[in-house]
Amino acid sequence: MSAPPIESLLLVDADDSPIGSRPRDDVLSERLWHRASGGVVVDVVERLVLCHRRSSEKDERPGLWVATFGGKSSENEDPLSTAQRELREEYGIDLSADMFSFYGKHRSEERRQFEYLYVVPFDCKSEVKFDLGEVAEVRWVSKEELSIHLVGDDKWYIYGYELDIINSAI
Repeated sequence: MSAPPIESLLLVDADDSPIGSRPRDDVLSERLWHRASGGVVVDVVERLVLCHRRSSEKDERPGLWVATFGGKSSENEDPLSTAQRELREEYGIDLSADMFSFYGKHRSEERRQFEYLYVVPFDCKSEVKFDLGEVAEVRWVSKEELSIHLVGDDKWYIYGYELDIINSAI
């Protein structure tokens, strides 16, 4: 049986200009600048946000609840393609690029990444087929309930921009 392929991430400089690629483990252990993309999935009619508890198998923030989806950009992958791939991988939701509204770009010194953020509308009554390797469970959460979780619930990971994005969307 052959070993799984090594994931290569897109490397960027401190100004977010692409400069090559390196294996994921190297990028993380050496704290090299890279890109990530994701965002929030919202039902604007019901005013709900799709949240998930990360799988215990994840190398970053295992078992914690988050209000966002997303992940790191592979080499030769643009931010929107990364967001589409991550939405598909985490929630089994496959949407065309025109369904993603760009919210903005966040520079995270802590994570050494530029995060491209999107708002994605989705009907909360539609099926979400999450991948157990990525996600342990999902649930739709009201903006009000989410506000409580994001100010001190140690079962939740806070990136810091979630409420701003959600307030702009619903």
